[in-house]
Amino acid sequence: MKNIPYGRQTIADKDIEAVVEVLKSDFLTQGPKIAEFKKLFAQYIPYAFIPRTFFVFITC
Repeated sequence: MKNIPYGRQTIADKDIEAVVEVLKSDFLTQGPKIAEFKKLFAQYIPYAFIPRTFFVFITC
């Protein structure tokens, strides 16, 4: 029987490095990266379309 993969992750080295940087920092669930993420996310998707509970979720 032939194995057909249904999904494969592609994770760039820079993304892994960013995660490791946060894991080694003093801020795991809050901190400067949250503000940076919110700013970049708001540039990608208009704020009017972002549910308020979304930011509560990512900052918890």
